[in-house]
Amino acid sequence: MWVNHDPKPVLIPWCEDELRKLNIEPGANYLLVTLLRKTCDAEFFAPIQGHYESMVPETSRARYRAL
Repeated sequence: MWVNHDPKPVLIPWCEDELRKLNIEPGANYLLVTLLRKTCDAEFFAPIQGHYESMVPETSRARYRAL
């Protein structure tokens, strides 16, 4: 996982020590980049943040399973 807090295309490895140096402010814009690996033999589907679940069509939501 990596984070970017600057308009320049620089990714900082996600590490607690580095994050403390960024002095992240609530409400600020940051880019978070992650690399995911499949853990089961199921069709791929993009992760979804639960906050936006109600905006996703039921036909798409049906592919998700509760964690």
